[in-house]
Amino acid sequence: MIRSLHIVTPLGRMTLTASEQAIVGLSFGSEIPAGAELVAGGAELRADGGVMYTGEAALRTDGNATCAAGAVCAAGKPGRATGEPGCAAGGMQVRTPGEGVTCAAGEPGHAAGSEIPPLLRRAAEELGEYLAGRRRDFTLPLDPSGSDFQRQVWQALRSIPYGQTRTYGQIAEQIGRRRAARAVGMANNRNPIAILIPCHRVIGSDGSMTGYAAGIAIKERLLALERRNTPRAEGELFPVRDDR
Repeated sequence: MIRSLHIVTPLGRMTLTASEQAIVGLSFGSEIPAGAELVAGGAELRADGGVMYTGEAALRTDGNATCAAGAVCAAGKPGRATGEPGCAAGGMQVRTPGEGVTCAAGEPGHAAGSEIPPLLRRAAEELGEYLAGRRRDFTLPLDPSGSDFQRQVWQALRSIPYGQTRTYGQIAEQIGRRRAARAVGMANNRNPIAILIPCHRVIGSDGSMTGYAAGIAIKERLLALERRNTPRAEGELFPVRDDR
């Protein structure tokens, strides 16, 4: 099953999509890939790298459940933003107050019907840490769908170190297709997993910013983020001029 999760980030709204085994998409905006199922609720990435999940019931220190704003309890009574003991987001039945809440997977503190797959949670958390400058490398399994050539290019992109850039010509040479810089650019543009496959680290041969799905301003922000968190001793952000 393919599932998508809407997330709110400092860069705007994004959509994470995953199969049972791997992340298959990370795109800007709210469009859900064909055949994917949108999970209930969503996530908001905080400036400190934390993640706030919406549409879930949380456990208070006294063991009672607390409704999210707009939630409906099992009895059908609308929850309040300040919390309503014993309620679950989405109107799902929960245990009586004092016993806590258990989701369908048995994880305490989350409401049934608002379950977010562990891989999507992990992806949101790693993305939040990255955008907060606390993570340089991702540990997520990725499975982008594309042609053999595209997948070869995307694999090469994943080898670009954090805080560094490459040109299209350099990527073409890396995969043994030195004259295919233009085709590399097209594959870069069709990258289905933004940020995790760092197509934002590919620039023009003169160091200029080139096209990016979310716009040049977002690309510049991502590169600036990485530059701020990269010691200069590790290499300059922009490479030596490459006219290929």
